[in-house]
Amino acid sequence: MTVFLGETGLPCSADTFFVMENGLKVIMVPQQGLPAVAVRLVVKAGSASETRPDEHGLAHLVEHMVFKGTPSRGAEEITFEVERFGGDLNAYTDVQETCYHTEIPSEGLEAALGILADFVFRPAFDPEEFALEKEVVLEELRQDADCPEVRLCEAFYEDCFGKGHPLAHPVLGSTDSVSAASLGSLKEFHRRHYRPDNTFLVIAGGFDPGRAARLAERFFGEFLNPGFPLVRPAAPAQPAGGPVVRVLRHPLAKMPMAVMGFRSPPVGDPWAPAVDLMVEILGSGISSRLNEVVSDRLGLAPEISCRASAYDGAGAFMIEFRTDPEKIVAAVGAVVGELLGLSASPPGADELARVKAMAAMGFLEDQEDAESLAESAVSFELAFGDFRLKDAYPGLRARTGAGDLARLAATIFVPEGLSIAVLLPEDAPVPDEAAVFDAARRLAGRPPGASASPAARPSFEETALACGARMVAAHDPALPLVEMRVSAFGGGFAEHGGREGLMALMADVWGRATGKRSAPELARTLEGRGSSLDGVSGRDTTGLVGTFLKDHWREGAGLLVEVLTDPAFGEEDFERARDEFLAEAREAEEDLEDRSYRLACREVFRDHPYAGDRRGTVKSLGSLTLDDAREAYRSLARPESLVFAVGGDLDPAEAADALNEALASWCPPSGGHAAELARETREAQEAQEAQNTQAEQETQDAQAEQETQDTQAAHDHLKPLPPYVVHVPQVPPELSGPVIVSEVAVGRQCRLTLAFLVPGDGHRDEAALDVLDAIFSGAAGGILFAELREKRPLAYDVSSTYIVGRGTGFFGFFIGCAPEKVAKAMDGLAGIVSGARDGPFTADRTDAAKTYLAGCAKIDRQTLYSRVSDAAILAHLGLGQDRNERYLEEIAAVGPDDVLRVAREYLSPSRAVLAAVGSPASIRAAERRFAAFVGWGNGGVKASGRPAWLGLSRWR
Repeated sequence: MTVFLGETGLPCSADTFFVMENGLKVIMVPQQGLPAVAVRLVVKAGSASETRPDEHGLAHLVEHMVFKGTPSRGAEEITFEVERFGGDLNAYTDVQETCYHTEIPSEGLEAALGILADFVFRPAFDPEEFALEKEVVLEELRQDADCPEVRLCEAFYEDCFGKGHPLAHPVLGSTDSVSAASLGSLKEFHRRHYRPDNTFLVIAGGFDPGRAARLAERFFGEFLNPGFPLVRPAAPAQPAGGPVVRVLRHPLAKMPMAVMGFRSPPVGDPWAPAVDLMVEILGSGISSRLNEVVSDRLGLAPEISCRASAYDGAGAFMIEFRTDPEKIVAAVGAVVGELLGLSASPPGADELARVKAMAAMGFLEDQEDAESLAESAVSFELAFGDFRLKDAYPGLRARTGAGDLARLAATIFVPEGLSIAVLLPEDAPVPDEAAVFDAARRLAGRPPGASASPAARPSFEETALACGARMVAAHDPALPLVEMRVSAFGGGFAEHGGREGLMALMADVWGRATGKRSAPELARTLEGRGSSLDGVSGRDTTGLVGTFLKDHWREGAGLLVEVLTDPAFGEEDFERARDEFLAEAREAEEDLEDRSYRLACREVFRDHPYAGDRRGTVKSLGSLTLDDAREAYRSLARPESLVFAVGGDLDPAEAADALNEALASWCPPSGGHAAELARETREAQEAQEAQNTQAEQETQDAQAEQETQDTQAAHDHLKPLPPYVVHVPQVPPELSGPVIVSEVAVGRQCRLTLAFLVPGDGHRDEAALDVLDAIFSGAAGGILFAELREKRPLAYDVSSTYIVGRGTGFFGFFIGCAPEKVAKAMDGLAGIVSGARDGPFTADRTDAAKTYLAGCAKIDRQTLYSRVSDAAILAHLGLGQDRNERYLEEIAAVGPDDVLRVAREYLSPSRAVLAAVGSPASIRAAERRFAAFVGWGNGGVKASGRPAWLGLSRWR
């Protein structure tokens, strides 16, 4: 393939850009109708710019330090000026860039641009802050050391690109390099790389381009470039030898995992569209080759996927999988076989059509919200130097043929470019490396081988379907997409008696196959139309969700109903899904934060279903059977219990007609609301039973049985149960006193969760608790971040959360810190919680939290998926489709006294649960400080006067 992107002749995007006199490029991607705007300020300097070992980690350290203040702004003001609108301000450092990004309601654009220009180009670089921030980064390095996946990827990149290559060293640097970093070296790195001609600005979403251009000139036009030319480091040559096999062990690994990777084309290469399609063909989607063969047919890897990374001068094509120790060699051999098959047997027309349709779907989804628009522009600007080529890219993919893919496979899938990294648990047997090499060397013998203008977001309206189900629908023509969801009350709320994960597992199996189509056939049918359809299960509902291109929504609706009414629930699909869930559960056991949260939930909710892990545990999943899944399906899939939520570019009346037609044979068509239908059905059944004699009843039973055998011989296990009944568990009672729970874990970190039982959906205090959570952990990063991470680096991760459920909820605080900092971190958290109960927050602080929540609501509801999901749960809860708007009014009415009242009522030490996961010494330290907080032993922690963070002058 010889098509170069700069020479395609394909139409480029109509989006605008201009270059300032100082060289800074401003890219504008307007999408009228969106309520939010996303801004990305990208400095083209990352870890690959660190050319010497003593520089490793400087790019990431600079990213941290610019947030610590400027000559005119303190650290808290930097984030507050964005987050007071409900926006967010964050950054990431990658191999070749550092990106500072915000998503904010459109009215906050001026504030976002002003603060970005100030803190990125004019950081104060305070020496004391530098010493504190180095400690924070060292904590992040310790956290990475406890993550098996991070260690595996580091080993793979080192072998793939060669030791000493800029792409091989970790973005965070090393403990030695970060410890040795000086403030002078940091300033010099910033001076060399943070210059307008090495930077570009992206503005995307709902904004006026003319005003945005003037604001960009105003805030960024004053910066000058240093008096020396911009020099980018040349990419060194990659190693020539291969294959390379490395085996590692990690004490926290629960299941072996492996990365097989090949050196592949660099960023901006003309083969980039073919590489994307190769990822789709091999490892994206259920019907991809590796999933169908290695995972499903051979059962060698419950999880397998592909991805590709591209950088200046080099790239990597990676295949990642988890498997049992004794299957590693066979799995590598099977993957090699599929790679050989791709060059020997290029994909046919159907397979190419499937992956191109999926790519088209992804392209449309990248235009649905401001953040996706900005990310797309950034990725194309970095890859090709011209963001406008994002609109030409789908055409290049469409022009890529089977022969191109075969030639690409023959070029990159060669043994000399292969690196294999395997990570094992401590006690797992080591695979036969000679056999792995033999499998890899087989590679040497292979033959050569446009967007509609969106209107204001419409409201959802409810109607009754003929079968007794309800439908809520809205016509939303923003993009040629249709989202359909059908759900019933279920989820974790419906799990009892140690059956954690049942609903999620059932939903996963439910969405895999039907009586007419096997899992691969269903996947091919969907992906060939650029569609997706999956079983979903959350805290309170379980169901199916489908996303379809506008031109295929009727077929999509038919497939959704087919899966709903005629699921296969095959033994192989169930076992495969359970293996995947078990692998996920074992991986979750490695996550100390998740373990701490789960411990707290079990103690806060106790006998309530919310106490369990809705994805299941190793123990609970091991006890579940296919019959359990079938019974769970029968208990939910009743017309009178279902809500269909439909949104997108279609007429709601046509959607209702299509669903009524597709559902007509599932149950007798009948009008009326779901509850009325259920009542009428029960009354008719009772009257009929009273009239029938025993003999007549037996005859009817025999006839019904015969009809079932004739029409559903393969699916008689899915006969309906009696009408659906929602079991509503009792709300957990209040604790009689504070509780400590703990688990010992290996590693160099400690995780704490301080939790309280609070009310759930619809309670009068819901809005006030939301505002309290935003004060702790919302605008400006919240009090927790300011006090425990910024002012005193006691924790590398600290936040709060408020989770509402049916009738009950959870208010929690999370801390991740080094074991030696546990006592001080716990005391700091205790002081903050006690202070929140001692006196009202200022009106300015409360107003900032409310503005933040309103902005979050705008941002969160941009995507069609989120709006349809909201519509479904609101219909189930009976809260009305205008609930979100009414709830924002309730938020606006919350005052400082309301926040103080809920803090005093619900954050009482006598109601507290502390869950600690870490070393024995760190757990003992947490227990001692918790005892002081709740008043055990030598008295409780008392706030001495009003804490400083409640009365900062800037909040007045």
